[in-house]
Amino acid sequence: MSELMWSEASGLMALPVEVTLQTLPQLLKSKAVLNYPVLEVDFSEVKLVDSAALALLLVWAGNTATALKVKNIPSELHTLTTLYDLETVLGLPE
Repeated sequence: MSELMWSEASGLMALPVEVTLQTLPQLLKSKAVLNYPVLEVDFSEVKLVDSAALALLLVWAGNTATALKVKNIPSELHTLTTLYDLETVLGLPE
């Protein structure tokens, strides 16, 4: 999978294998994706990740009135959320 997979019915955004600063422009072909009412983000397919994924999470978290749910977060990204003290913002266990 090399594209974002969006389910409007469930509010689920499934991320592709690589979410990095280099792949972000391609993933955001349509800037409207930043405004999607994302309720849950699934990282199960992600193999390579950097701070670009954290930026996406923060945008989507800011777009929802409820807590954003994050599934299968890679350890590298969890480390970044801990470093920046964002676990509660993203609804992650501390």
